[in-house]
Amino acid sequence: MRALDEVAAAIQFARPCRPVPILSSVQLDEQFLGPLALPQWQAVQQWLECPLPALEFAGGHWFLPEGFTTIWDVVDVALVAHRDWLPPDLGTVAEWRNAQIFAALRQCLARAAGVKPSTANRTTRLSDLFG
Repeated sequence: MRALDEVAAAIQFARPCRPVPILSSVQLDEQFLGPLALPQWQAVQQWLECPLPALEFAGGHWFLPEGFTTIWDVVDVALVAHRDWLPPDLGTVAEWRNAQIFAALRQCLARAAGVKPSTANRTTRLSDLFG
């Protein structure tokens, strides 16, 4: 498993909108397309199966913890929790967009095949899913 793919999938899982937008920003607060809410943060944690730093609540709004601002921060936490996951190659915006596209495609293929998204990875063949 690639950590960046899983973070992209987790954020897509937490977003309420469809179709899934592919964003060039790596800023974490821009990934949710609106004010961050506790259920979204919990959905990301659920998908990644690891705890993330707690959100801060002030003035009736949820905020990311200080110093936790980009998707790379989430990737770092995921890599600690899942030592068998592969880290990003370059840590570029292009790599982030690619991971988002893969996560959306994987979700569609898994839904069509009636399998869990984790069944598919970048080396999975269509015959493995639909064979």
